[in-house]
Amino acid sequence: MWCKLLRGFFLVLSDRDIRLHLASGKIRITPPIDFDTQLGSCSVDFRLGTKFRVFEHSSHSIRSDEPEALTDAIVGFLVYRHR
Repeated sequence: MWCKLLRGFFLVLSDRDIRLHLASGKIRITPPIDFDTQLGSCSVDFRLGTKFRVFEHSSHSIRSDEPEALTDAIVGFLVYRHR
């Protein structure tokens, strides 16, 4: 996890530092993470959801400011069920 310091410098936080900054409130993650499965040696794994849109294969890009094109390109949804 990157942390910006004064004067524009960045550093990588260790798992120990991430825990300390979470406990002190300098870093906030909502909802709270599961330290056993989501905290790495210098990273946090985020879960974005269990539903994913499946799009029709195309060599053309889909612009986000054209919602009709986005909706037309969706061919289904994939749902991941955690065991």
